[in-house]
Amino acid sequence: MAITQLTRGHIIVRIGGKSANIQCEMLIPTTGLSDSLIYSDSIRNWQPPFDDEAIDPTTKEAIVREACDHLIKTGRVPEIV
Repeated sequence: MAITQLTRGHIIVRIGGKSANIQCEMLIPTTGLSDSLIYSDSIRNWQPPFDDEAIDPTTKEAIVREACDHLIKTGRVPEIV
């Protein structure tokens, strides 16, 4: 599992040849507050050509955790919404 793209509006996580897009928002860092919002409900299907396959809840949780862990390693404070 790896983060292949991180922007102010989305994170792409790659797992075993498939990629998932997570909508997010990067906010201005403020001490004591989250500065990254991860919209877990935006994770539904894989990206093309696998977009007809839904992402199961266990995989969805792993994708969100990977995104959070990556953001924490880069000094961000993520919040799942």
